[in-house]
Amino acid sequence: MDALMRHLKERYNLRTIVVKAQSHNLVLSDLERSGFSLDLIISAGGDGTFLEAAALLPPSQTSIQRPWIVGLNTDPERSVGAMCMSYFKRGGMVFRRYSGEQRTEPDDTPKQNMIRFTESDALVRKECASDTTGEKEWNNLTQASFCEAQNDGSETQDHCTVISKHVANIYNITYDDYVGSLLERLIVKRDYVPVARQKIRIKMFKRQSSAEQETATNTGDSTTIEDNLFCGTESNFTEDDLDAEACASGDGVIPYGAVNDIIIADKNFGKTFYGLVQVDALPIIRVKSSGVLVSTGTGSTAWAYNMCKMSMGNGFRMLNHLINHKSFPKEAAKIIDAKMMREAIEEHNASLVFDASQNTLKCIIRESISETSTVDATSFMGRQVKLLSLSKNARLVIDGSRIVKVDYGDVVVLKTFESDTIWSCV
Repeated sequence: MDALMRHLKERYNLRTIVVKAQSHNLVLSDLERSGFSLDLIISAGGDGTFLEAAALLPPSQTSIQRPWIVGLNTDPERSVGAMCMSYFKRGGMVFRRYSGEQRTEPDDTPKQNMIRFTESDALVRKECASDTTGEKEWNNLTQASFCEAQNDGSETQDHCTVISKHVANIYNITYDDYVGSLLERLIVKRDYVPVARQKIRIKMFKRQSSAEQETATNTGDSTTIEDNLFCGTESNFTEDDLDAEACASGDGVIPYGAVNDIIIADKNFGKTFYGLVQVDALPIIRVKSSGVLVSTGTGSTAWAYNMCKMSMGNGFRMLNHLINHKSFPKEAAKIIDAKMMREAIEEHNASLVFDASQNTLKCIIRESISETSTVDATSFMGRQVKLLSLSKNARLVIDGSRIVKVDYGDVVVLKTFESDTIWSCV
């Protein structure tokens, strides 16, 4: 952090303010009211810090003059920081799940870049390779010596490649140089890829305790009760509600949203969560599960992806059961091999991911408990998710950090708005 502040002030002459948002419970409107003109938010850390910084942006009815949020990965030795800028530009392999393309063959696996911080100002390049004779390491490797080290009897070519599948470029660099290179890419060269990220906004309707509400909920059949508690017009969430001042006054809309995902579950994750869920105008679902996860396109590569992806083992077993089914054509079974199965499973997993800018939410009923062996659907796509908690100790967790209490009978509406998009870069 010290190196970052020094570069911003001394090299680029930028006015800065350091904010630890979560510890001070701040939102961006607090900074605006303080008279601080904000143009850019820089999160120094990893993905968790980036998500915390993104929560600074309050709801807005317009995307005009909204500040960018840039994550700088300050611990590249241990962190990938998929939402952050790092020393090395990201290749296609890092975000391969977005494209759904076939996996690169092992022999074509690109080199892995790694950072090691030292006290020296010099940038030292190491190349580590393992071959059939064991592991070897070369420092300050030249092209000629590297070709000579291969010792495979082939003629020396203009461009030499590594014969190993496991190769890494290790760069020794001072932390000050590392931070300086990131800021140069960001401010001077502008060598980055812009990414628009849709946010989830939250509006909560607390359960009424009046006698009128109690009478309404205790009269009629279950459908009538659901309509009174859940489907009334008073539980709507529109773009007109996206007002920073209304958020500050505590008028239903929570002043911070989610970039990754929101989980609603019992306070004790080991207990069953009960509730009602409706995605857009679909039929209401009675939920008995370990919780409900709502994800954006950004979050579709995180918890939501790993929750829904199919492992190779399960995929092979399922496809083998299909092939061995008595109604499956025997001629078709003969042409289905392991490669075809693997490609089908990878294509399924790739389809779980959607673009970070997409104005869509994925709602996943986690580990649904049902009397039948199978459930028709536990994953839904839409723009709005409405949930009524029937658990006494439920919690709403925003991007894994902020926690909001949800009482029995509270209605939570999660929604995306096209105007409410943040811009970042990698």
